[in-house]
Amino acid sequence: MRKISELLASIPLFVFGVIPSLAFFVWIERNMALPWVGTWIGWPWIYIDGNGPAASIGFDLVLVAFFGVVHSALAGRAGRRTYVVVAGLVSFFFMALWQPTGVILYQLLPSALGASLLSFFVYWGLLLAGARTLAQVESPARFLGLDRSTSSEKRTLWTGGLYGKVRHPLYLFTFAAWILAPMMSLDRLVFIVGMGIYVAIGVRREERRMRTEFGPAYDAYLARTARFVPLKTKKAIAEV
Repeated sequence: MRKISELLASIPLFVFGVIPSLAFFVWIERNMALPWVGTWIGWPWIYIDGNGPAASIGFDLVLVAFFGVVHSALAGRAGRRTYVVVAGLVSFFFMALWQPTGVILYQLLPSALGASLLSFFVYWGLLLAGARTLAQVESPARFLGLDRSTSSEKRTLWTGGLYGKVRHPLYLFTFAAWILAPMMSLDRLVFIVGMGIYVAIGVRREERRMRTEFGPAYDAYLARTARFVPLKTKKAIAEV
C-alpha cells in the first residue's frame, strides 16, 4: 500500500512537473517549436501585434525575466517537489505564450533531415553529459523530486571531476547545447541571450548561499576554479 500511495502521489509531479519540463527542453532543441503539440493546443495563446519582430522579442524577453524571477524565488526556499511542479507549469505557460518571430539566422547543413539529426545528437549528448556531471552531487531521483526522504546530514562540498575545473558545469553543458546548433533561429538566440542575463545575475545569489553554507571551504574553492569556462581566475571571490 505504501508503494501504491507513493506512486499516486508522484502522478502530479510527473504530469505538472517532469513532463512539461522535458517538453520545454525538446521545444528549445526544435528552435522554440513543438508543431504537433502547439497546433493541437493552439499555441501561442495570445498574439502581440507589431511591425517586424521587435514587439515579439520584447514580449519574449519579459517571459524570460518572469521565468527567472520565479526560479530565483523558489531556489533554496521551496521543497524539491514544489520546485519541480511550479517549474514545469511555468515552462508550459512559457511555451504557450512565446511569440515566434519566424526568422532563421543560419542553417549550416542544406539537408533539413541532416540538420535535425545533428541537432538531436549534439543537443541531447551535451545535456546527458551535464546530467551525468550533476549526478555526482545530487541523485536524479532527488533532483526530480522523486526522493521524498529527508536527511539531517550536512551537505559536503563536492569538488571532484569537472567540478574541480568549473563551479557550474551544468550551466556550461546546457548553454553549449543551446548554442551549438546547426540551425539557429532568432527565437532561440533571444532565449539564449535572455537566459544568459538571468544566469549571470542568479548565479551570484547562488554562490552567496553556497558561501554561507560551506564557509571558508567555498572561498578556497572559488579562488581556484572558474565560474563557467574551465580557466583559472583570481577574481572569483571578489565577483561573488
